[in-house]
Amino acid sequence: ANPVPAESRIERMIRSLKRPRREDREDIDSK
Repeated sequence: ANPVPAESRIERMIRSLKRPRREDREDIDSK
């Protein structure tokens, strides 16, 4: 049902947990 694979979802969760600041979040989103 979801277009995003489970692996990608897990990676996003891990990245979101590793984001201490909004700057890092924007940096990752821009990539």
